[in-house]
Amino acid sequence: MLHVSQPGLRAPLVATELAGLVMARYVVRLEPIARLDVDTLVALFGPVFQRFIVGPLPATQPEQPVTGLHRMNDRN
Repeated sequence: MLHVSQPGLRAPLVATELAGLVMARYVVRLEPIARLDVDTLVALFGPVFQRFIVGPLPATQPEQPVTGLHRMNDRN
């Protein structure tokens, strides 16, 4: 287990970056992302994922225990 600050922010950052990469490469087939070889993708996106996982993040508001989904449900 990694002991890093703001894990509740880091996980969604990684998820959104990965989802965007998958969409661009395999769904939309956005060039040149769609034709890049795996080694180039790793060289380009690896540092981004590494920063999101273990790197410094800008100061943010303290983490709240309530997620966006719960806030949406509270409106009903």
